[in-house]
Amino acid sequence: MITKERLIQVINGMPEEISIEEVIEELVFISKIEQGLYDVESGRILTDSVVAEKMEKWLK
Repeated sequence: MITKERLIQVINGMPEEISIEEVIEELVFISKIEQGLYDVESGRILTDSVVAEKMEKWLK
């Protein structure tokens, strides 16, 4: 989960003139990155071989 402080940092780093859609898009992007980093730290990842095995099954 992303913190309010991080959201404020992201918004403060944006240009003065920006659309709401661009703000939302950037916040979703940052949130996804934060979630991915949290997943890695928590050990919730798959190895390349497991992914390859799953892909092989899905593509049959």
